[in-house]
Amino acid sequence: GYSLAGRVGVTAAEATRWVSDSALTSRWPAGHHSTLHVAVTVGEGAGTVTEMASFNVPLLSALLLHNGAATGSVTFTVSGTAFAAPDYTLRARAGGTAAEASDWQSDTSVRVRSSMGVGGTLRVVVTAGVSGGSVTEALSYDVGALSTVWYANRATTGSLSIIVAGTALGHSTFTARARVGGSACEASLWIADSALLCRTAAGNFGTRRISVTAGGSVRSATEALSYNIPLLSALLPQNHAAMGPVSFTVSGASFTVRDYTLRARAGGTAAEFSDWQSDTSVWARSSVGVGGTITVVVTAGV
Repeated sequence: GYSLAGRVGVTAAEATRWVSDSALTSRWPAGHHSTLHVAVTVGEGAGTVTEMASFNVPLLSALLLHNGAATGSVTFTVSGTAFAAPDYTLRARAGGTAAEASDWQSDTSVRVRSSMGVGGTLRVVVTAGVSGGSVTEALSYDVGALSTVWYANRATTGSLSIIVAGTALGHSTFTARARVGGSACEASLWIADSALLCRTAAGNFGTRRISVTAGGSVRSATEALSYNIPLLSALLPQNHAAMGPVSFTVSGASFTVRDYTLRARAGGTAAEFSDWQSDTSVWARSSVGVGGTITVVVTAGV
């Protein structure tokens, strides 16, 4: 004659039937995973037990369309089990970014539209209610590559803008930066998914690697950019007495800027002193020598 009711968590059972003084049957509604306490009310009295009931944990088993382009949204289907009923708020996430849209298909399937991304594999998480299931390395985006550098050779002084072309460099919303060797470009401007404008600083001769970073992904090309090699054209005066130090001026091109370590050498002996005059001129003081012609070498940077 007493009113009998059961409750799972905070949700009342759909039906509760008395079996005996020590047992009852209860029909629960659909739910999502996690352990819940069960409460039974008889008249005005109630009894509870914690962690008594649980629901299956969402389990992800497959993902159709494992790779997406670096620009534009990508749609994929996540398959698994225990995605609960459509009544529950269902959400998906790729990496740390929530999907643009999640559509419940069935207890075993969810349709997801994810935003653009850059190269690398990401974890996919599906959340039903307050519970989630995940699968690692489930979704990836195209890894870009650098193919061409316009104005691949440049002077050793002054800034110069170059265009780096490639594929899958990402959208403009990703922070795109370029680097020549170990030096960051003075400025990087996103042009398109396939091109980046970079303003490089002055440099010294030799070939350099170019790297482009978009988000957390790096693309690079070796021997992509070079600087003019120092070129010697004249030396004044060309003949000197054998006694005492001598001073001479070397003329040429691409002696770089003063910031780089500039050194002159006469034969196998380093000059006592080298002074940068301009990008085309170096003054040096050499030690004593003996008869014969020798080679003069000017080194800028490396």
